This record gives sequence, C-alpha cells and structure tokens, in this order.
Amino acid sequence: MRTEGHLGVAYVKERCDHYDEANMEMMYQIIDTGGLVPFADYRGFAKVIRAGSEACIVMLRSTFIPVDMSEAEAKKISERNFELFFQNVKAAVAASEV
Repeated sequence: MRTEGHLGVAYVKERCDHYDEANMEMMYQIIDTGGLVPFADYRGFAKVIRAGSEACIVMLRSTFIPVDMSEAEAKKISERNFELFFQNVKAAVAASEV
C-alpha cells in the first residue's frame, strides 16, 4: 500500500497487486483517489525489458474509466503523467541513482 500526498491536503492511495522481481514487472491499482484523480477503476502495469547489457525498455500501461470528462481529456492526463514518470526515470539514471 502506498499513499501519495498532494499539496498536503489530499492523497491518492495505491495498492501493489503483483510484484515479480525476477521478471521486473508489477501491477497496481488506485484504491482511493482522494478526490484528486478523475479516474475510476485505475489499474497500472510496469515492466522493465532487457535490451542488451547497457540498456533497457520501460513499459507502462494503464486502464481506467474517466470520471466527469471525455475519454480524450482523460487520455491527455494519463499521457502527461507517463511523460512526467519517464522524465523522472531519465533524471534518476543520469544522476546514477538506479
């Protein structure tokens, strides 16, 4: 279970449903949006795929039901969140944190 705080006034609670270190993959779901995330039944999947000895591919996938918005609007939010995630991964790699 992970609780992610936002601006000190709300939170999003996630639960890891599957973690496989050997296959470098995990599945999780948001179990409480804290009123911040405009998605219902959000489920995420992440996997690191080997690409030789010096590289890898990070794959992310999510499914959700948009709440009070169009699918196109929800897709933009999700894509932006993935962009931010990849920026953080690249920064961590550049700083030799992973």
